[in-house]
Amino acid sequence: MIKATFEFLGQEHAKIVIKGHAKNGKAGHDLVCAGVSSIVIGGQSALLHEKRFTIVNDEGYASIVSKEPLDPHDYVVLHTILRQLETIANKYPKNIQVITNEHQ
Repeated sequence: MIKATFEFLGQEHAKIVIKGHAKNGKAGHDLVCAGVSSIVIGGQSALLHEKRFTIVNDEGYASIVSKEPLDPHDYVVLHTILRQLETIANKYPKNIQVITNEHQ
């Protein structure tokens, strides 16, 4: 199972950690893993201020952690990643779990 954890402290701080494998198909043919990877990598590419984040991509693991307050564009990008992963989790609850912790 993939676990995607999102922590937001308003626009001051964000931490996203995605780990695991969906195990919805054979390695290299798992559509859930492919969808999650596409959303996360595409979201990372859409960040305007990539240098304001620590970004890690590895086999079965990805993280995006802000090093300074978020600008409005990057805040929307991170929430778009969240909403897209929630959409996949609603369709494939045995393969992906999304956990959010949002404080204002």
